[in-house]
Amino acid sequence: MEHLSLSCKHCTQILDTFLLSEEEQHRLELGPVSEVLPVSNACPDHTPLLLPALIKFDQKLQDEGNEDPPFGQRTDDTRMLIIYKFPQRTTIDFLIVNNGVEFALKLDQQIVYREDELDHHGLGILVDENFIDITLLERWKLQCERDHEQCRFQRSLTKGDPVRPLLLIDVRERCIVDSSKSEGDFVALSYCWGVPEPGEPYWFRNEKGISEALRKPGALSIGTEYGDKLPATIRDAIELTRVLGERYLWVDSLCVMQDDNVMKSIELPKMAEIYASACLTIIAGQGSNAGYGLHGFPFTRPRSWNQEVVTISGERLMRSTLLDIALNTTRSNVYSSRGWTFQEYRFGRRRLIFEDDSVRWECRDGGHCEDARHKPAREKPVIVEDLPNPGLYELNDIINDYCKRKLGRNEDAFPAFCGYQRVLGRVYPEGFINGMSVGFFDEMMAWVPLELDVYRRKAEKEENSPPSWSWMGWAGKMNVKYNGKRLLDPEVMELHSLHVGNLVDWYTMTGLDSPKLPLRDSPQLKNEDFSLSREPSMLFCKTQSAIFQLGATSWEDEEDIEWIGPWYEIRDESGKWSGVVRLHQREDAKDVGRSIELVAVSVGHGPEKEPAHEVHGLVEWRCKERPRNGTEYHFYNVLWIERKGDVAYRRAAGRIAKDVWESCDSRPVDLILG
Repeated sequence: MEHLSLSCKHCTQILDTFLLSEEEQHRLELGPVSEVLPVSNACPDHTPLLLPALIKFDQKLQDEGNEDPPFGQRTDDTRMLIIYKFPQRTTIDFLIVNNGVEFALKLDQQIVYREDELDHHGLGILVDENFIDITLLERWKLQCERDHEQCRFQRSLTKGDPVRPLLLIDVRERCIVDSSKSEGDFVALSYCWGVPEPGEPYWFRNEKGISEALRKPGALSIGTEYGDKLPATIRDAIELTRVLGERYLWVDSLCVMQDDNVMKSIELPKMAEIYASACLTIIAGQGSNAGYGLHGFPFTRPRSWNQEVVTISGERLMRSTLLDIALNTTRSNVYSSRGWTFQEYRFGRRRLIFEDDSVRWECRDGGHCEDARHKPAREKPVIVEDLPNPGLYELNDIINDYCKRKLGRNEDAFPAFCGYQRVLGRVYPEGFINGMSVGFFDEMMAWVPLELDVYRRKAEKEENSPPSWSWMGWAGKMNVKYNGKRLLDPEVMELHSLHVGNLVDWYTMTGLDSPKLPLRDSPQLKNEDFSLSREPSMLFCKTQSAIFQLGATSWEDEEDIEWIGPWYEIRDESGKWSGVVRLHQREDAKDVGRSIELVAVSVGHGPEKEPAHEVHGLVEWRCKERPRNGTEYHFYNVLWIERKGDVAYRRAAGRIAKDVWESCDSRPVDLILG
């Protein structure tokens, strides 16, 4: 349709971009800042759209120590402003080029729909800034339940049958009930517990001493001893579940007795399946703790949603939440940074997401949001649980999504992931131990950090710390895929240049005095209901140990270190180049020149020279001192260990050239890794 003829060419360019079809991609330089946003005679329409965002951007640069003058203090602001539309999206973004680098300035803009104009192209909807339309949520839920076959529980989601937790909240009777005696679907709540704000009442959790009291009808009602101590998020979720026509709600703090280790060992490994089995997952993505609540209902506090509406020549523009659904993501907030919420969000097949004072619906078919009349097509994520033959690349993505999250306690690294591990164990046939795929164990034992610094997750009691040999034992992003792709099915071939082979026989131990069991015979690999507390934390093998020296880094350019990471050379006692090691922290470089103990864990080989198709490969390809002896480079994967009594702990991982290792003064050792 035609729109108004505008005197400002930039307004015309902006509206023309909105009129493009959803499939089209568009990029246009609006012009330098001094032209688009002149200090005098500025356009009254697009200036309110872009100027506040530019001022905010410049303020951020100033806060970060940038010395460039901000907007208004430049004689000629030549920074380029760009309007951009991604294909398959209806929103547009504004970018700025600052010192040759593009930055997002204002994102996800949408034209507001006008009911007074037939076939108006706007998709945005202005909503009540204080209250959510409950009937809208009911319609979303009803439509999905009625029309979306793929959103009903499917065995492919967890490779298992639906499960019911042991306990549920009866939202009508306002009490805890046995799930086995309660028929019907249940809703699950995903939230962050956190710490109460000053002045907030003490929040209780279900424990043995009060469990019977919580089973009495009305025990969780407002005005009762326990009802008044419920954090707002749980209290609001109970009422919302009732309003949406469901009777039962699962909340971890009330439906798992926190001081009952037997119950926890049963329920925590089933967390992913509990959320997959729930008919709906309420995601409390706003606020830093459970006291924040679900704002925007008559039974809660009002919300305060500012849709940032501006007008350009009669057309209103607004910030849209459509993109959040299209990309299948939550925004950057406390919820999305927590380790426990990782599997909860991932496995919820229907999600009602509260964040930024708005609410939206996500399911396996698509999604809805309050502020749009358009149902966006979602980018379907690759779900490893559905892949017929997954490899380390897919697993690496999952691990790094988890690793970037935070945990309140280091000892929770495994419990917060074990539900997902249980599901993955049905996809990777040989199962997992402490996050490590048994089928890819030789490759995974050579994992290295992706970040410059990763730190050991140490619990108050050493026996509760996740093991040093697993990526779970360290805080930070990891690379477990070993730069090549090997699949479990030997008949499926993949092009890759690096190969890892078995060297030692691994055994698991639950303690120094426990029996040694072959890795693939560990009980939890045979029995999914094996106790959570019995996940073996120690490994045993017979291997070779040798003493080398930690050499200096081979990277002269600081940018190489930022990109590749702190890889340092390993040298023998005569100073000859022997291999490389990837330090876990840059501060470990202070140990350059010291003797380090290395143990061999696997063998590998790859091209002698760096292939053109490799994106990330071996740093040795760039080491000038490394001997070249043919067409292939053979090596041993090694661990730098430190010993505490009879137990050794991983300090770092690296590689030693095969000829060097086999000719060095090594000795056989019985290695116990903790």
